[in-house]
Amino acid sequence: MKSLFQAGRPVLGEKLIGREEILEKIIRLLISGHSVVLIAPRRFGKTSIVLEVLSRIKAQGLFTSYVDLFATPTKRLLSEQITESVLLNKKLHKAFSNFRKSFSSMMQQIEFKQTIEDFEFILNFAEKNQDELTLLTKSIDFIEEFTVKYNQQIICGFDEFGDVEKLNKEEIVKLFRSKIQLQQQASYIFSGSQESVMNKIFITSKSPFYRFAQVIQINEINPDIFKKYIREEFQKISVSISDDALGRLMKFSKGNPYYTQLICQHLEYFIISAQKSNIDIVNVNEAIEDAFWSEINYIEKLWEELSAGREQTQVLISIAKDTPSIYKSLDLNQLNVSRALRKLKTKGVIRKEKQLYCLIDPMLKYFIRKDILKWDTPECV
Repeated sequence: MKSLFQAGRPVLGEKLIGREEILEKIIRLLISGHSVVLIAPRRFGKTSIVLEVLSRIKAQGLFTSYVDLFATPTKRLLSEQITESVLLNKKLHKAFSNFRKSFSSMMQQIEFKQTIEDFEFILNFAEKNQDELTLLTKSIDFIEEFTVKYNQQIICGFDEFGDVEKLNKEEIVKLFRSKIQLQQQASYIFSGSQESVMNKIFITSKSPFYRFAQVIQINEINPDIFKKYIREEFQKISVSISDDALGRLMKFSKGNPYYTQLICQHLEYFIISAQKSNIDIVNVNEAIEDAFWSEINYIEKLWEELSAGREQTQVLISIAKDTPSIYKSLDLNQLNVSRALRKLKTKGVIRKEKQLYCLIDPMLKYFIRKDILKWDTPECV
């Protein structure tokens, strides 16, 4: 049986809760010709938002394009993905994919042959030694040229755009900006998890993309919305969840979409296997622990990266303790606390709420309390 809750893959349609206001705002901006930038830590549902936006826009009859830069390690592959995603609007993507493997295959589809005649640069993909930057330049131009041919507006989504760093960030960012600023029928939605990189690309005054797009920060989902959704989902299998249990779950996840769904998955598995009809706080605590072990490899790797320096380690531990004043709790003669806080904030690991620093990832906090501080499990929550 398919799980009631989704974690680890994009959530679309009615399952994408708590984002309606943002979705409507983004769609309104894009259709009116503006571009948008979504910034949020990993696992906050940016991909879900981008895909849902494109799905709704496509349903209105507009062209769309989606490229994930995380999955495009070279300029050539990026240019191929851009071209293929644009061709998808006329269902020519499969012909293009086959064409890259076999030049003669283009003869099998008349419409694709016509497209090649209109856009001769596509022929270059049949050659392995073509200059990658030239291909990428042509593919970006192709976005606008294709829409002009069919007299249609196109909305392009570039997911994990911060990963452009691996492709020579400055060169590629300048290329994108120089090309798309002149396009009249294309709007763009960029998303990224690396807040510091996205800020450099879109927010800092010296960036090529400065003031090019409206920046939208994606936050956690309102806990009250999540509570209602969770209660209704469990009711579908005749299971009730107590107010205390919901409160404990929300206190831990704070509306983090990924971890909330993941913990609910573990709750669902437990309830079904135990043939229970109600969920209490004990069950939630057990589900949090199960979710923690399912994420242990990711969390340990994250901790290893963050704790490479003594300053960051001490600051992270202090924040995990919910220390009222980081500066008072640490030896300022031995540690540069300001520098550590700045680095952690730049990495998107911490933020300030009501004058207090907190960890954005609730499972990282759980890990520090459980494995580093050796607190009892109930205290870790």
